[in-house]
Amino acid sequence: MMPPTFSERETTIADIVIVGGGIGGLALALMASRIHLNVVVLDRRSGPTASPFPTTIGPRGLALLDTMGLLEPLAREDVYPCDVFRFFSMKNGRALLHADYRQVGFSRRKGFHNLIVDANILESLLIKAVGGNTPYEPCDGGGPCDGSGGITLLWGAEFSGLITEDGLHQGVSYRHEGKFCNIRARLIVGADGSSSPVRRVACLPTKTKIPKARMFILSVRRPKGFNRDVRYYLGTGETLGLFPRSTEDMVLLYMNTRKPFEVIEDEGVEQLTARLAQIDPVLQDVLTPITGWESVKAAPCPTVRVLKWGAPGLVVMGDAAHTLSPHMAQGATQAMLDAEAIAALLCKMADNPRMPYRLPVEYERIRKPDMDRLHRIAWEYELLWEWPNPIVVALRDHVFRNVSKSTRLLKKVLSIEGGLTTHGYSLIERLAAVTGIPLPDVNEDVVSADPNPPTVEMPPADKSEWATPAEQDDDIGRYEPADTITQKDINTKNVDTAGETSKKQPRSKLFRLLIFLGCATLSAITLSVLLVLCLRWVPPPTSAFMVQRQWASVLQGKESPPVHYKWVDWELISPWMPLAVVAAEDQKFFHHQGFDFDAITKAIEKNKQRDRLQKVLPQRGGRPLRKGRPLRGASTITQQVAKNLFLWPGRSYLRKGCEAYFTVLLESLLTKERILEVYVNIAEFGDGIYGIGAAAEQVFKKSPQRITRREAALLAAVLPSPKRFKAKRPSAYVIRRVRWIERQMRQLGGPEYVKASDENIQGTPKDLLRDLTNAYFLLQ
Repeated sequence: MMPPTFSERETTIADIVIVGGGIGGLALALMASRIHLNVVVLDRRSGPTASPFPTTIGPRGLALLDTMGLLEPLAREDVYPCDVFRFFSMKNGRALLHADYRQVGFSRRKGFHNLIVDANILESLLIKAVGGNTPYEPCDGGGPCDGSGGITLLWGAEFSGLITEDGLHQGVSYRHEGKFCNIRARLIVGADGSSSPVRRVACLPTKTKIPKARMFILSVRRPKGFNRDVRYYLGTGETLGLFPRSTEDMVLLYMNTRKPFEVIEDEGVEQLTARLAQIDPVLQDVLTPITGWESVKAAPCPTVRVLKWGAPGLVVMGDAAHTLSPHMAQGATQAMLDAEAIAALLCKMADNPRMPYRLPVEYERIRKPDMDRLHRIAWEYELLWEWPNPIVVALRDHVFRNVSKSTRLLKKVLSIEGGLTTHGYSLIERLAAVTGIPLPDVNEDVVSADPNPPTVEMPPADKSEWATPAEQDDDIGRYEPADTITQKDINTKNVDTAGETSKKQPRSKLFRLLIFLGCATLSAITLSVLLVLCLRWVPPPTSAFMVQRQWASVLQGKESPPVHYKWVDWELISPWMPLAVVAAEDQKFFHHQGFDFDAITKAIEKNKQRDRLQKVLPQRGGRPLRKGRPLRGASTITQQVAKNLFLWPGRSYLRKGCEAYFTVLLESLLTKERILEVYVNIAEFGDGIYGIGAAAEQVFKKSPQRITRREAALLAAVLPSPKRFKAKRPSAYVIRRVRWIERQMRQLGGPEYVKASDENIQGTPKDLLRDLTNAYFLLQ
């Protein structure tokens, strides 16, 4: 049966049509109906469905629920008031961080500051509140709505398209109970999740990231030992969260970025539960009933960030606009904040004929900056929590321990996690978190972080137990920014018991100098790590050697010589070129961790022998060695990348020390393939010719992808001294070296050697530690 044509479909009219009946969409419907707007909510589900994810409602979310009148009914449900978040190390079980929401002092109800609830509980309360509004009969196409306000919630209504005329979205088409229908509305709201058909049909530009790792969700009975707290275990590429969501149940969230989902699934659910019990032995008994994958849910964790939040007559909200990392735990809160912003703009622009055009612009201006900041913070959390790099893990544990010692940093963390602010950590706060330098603490009248907080029973849900308006004013205003309060607390003077302002002891010049040197060192380390980390994705625009070539001529008063440099991606480079540089420069490249200590030992012995001959030959009547002959070196490809990209030429101990530091960073943060790709793109193949892109064009007049084996060997042969040897006019020495390189390329096995080595021969952190230890004793 063919669907009816557009003109044959039943058409109704509303003020707002919301596609998606989740928490954000229902909250917007409730707010819009209270300002006398007619709302239609379309949801493709047949009814409310249980969600495996627990939802964290922080102080800002509690304030929004209080505004909607839902906080009191929610307190009567089987919810878990949670004030304390504890972080532990998987490696040794050591406590890393103890965060107590009572420290921020933003309580919306006596007895709790933070709640963990099932998403379906909160959704059911919103459905009841929506159902309590008087439904209206949708108007026909012949006249306007009466403006009385009301909500129509249609389950099983599947969105099928947008109604667009003259660039303005004026309604949606949908299928409900086998019928195709249309709704015309002044505003269309897409609240239909991270995959959002509304966003896709409206062609809103979006950045979506779907990681390979998945979140494993297990629902178990709540074991003993939990006292209003949540536990996090952080490991190397592993994360386990224990979330009590009721008085009886608990949800376990486990993520492993080191193992693909398929590998964990093949190992079996028994292996998974054994690993969880190994992390926290208290789970041993409660995990026993889980014997098959039917009791475990594996959910992807996509992140979505829309670049444009709407179009004329249409906006998106909630996960359709900003699916955050689960580490932020603010999906429900931010969706309700979206609803609050849209409802406020609707109230302001209700009578404005330009509302369909102006509201999306104003909505994006209000909400997008906050969500962009939260996405940046979430990216930092993913880097610290999920990246399986031992250096990052050690830094993370160190930062967590320093944060736990600072009241100001703890309050900032809780303010961000509680939705009270979206402003990230300042440079001073980051330096303090890494170095442990004390920051000025906030006023001392906040509750201290007790490692064993006393049990606090939830008060009964009658109205008399709610905070009075005066108490609410002492706590936090409904819409008062958290940043203002935090800054006010920070600026508050400390007063001693005698009532006199305490005087701070002046710091010595040596202490200030040490702080300056520490901050400068930390800034240099942070900058270097960020520079190397960027090389994973961003091609270097230049190198230290290119810059020095330009400046040397400028300082000598000469005309700046030309620099030929063109980056070429790995896929567009002839496979002979990487093989040639490995054969010529560093045949153990795939087998070491940046330092070839066998070659270093041989170079040291060779140079010592040269020094002895330099002294002995004249004494025995022999001809002394030619002056200016270079010493034998043993630099690997990674060391040459570190030198060419970041440092200067020379043989000083300072240069060598910096080179070793950058070599460790390159080996830790980049893959072997990426290091080799950077090397063939920045190496000097002739006077002012840098990289295979420029060399192929300047020397052979062809693209880098068409370089032959002979030409690759010729370019690799001039690498030791590109200003002395010429690839265009090779000398007899260069020709002999080309033949030797070609033999080595054949013995290595051809271009397949590079591909196979990059996939199968990877070093481990233990190998890197062993090599660094060998380097230390060798230098001694």
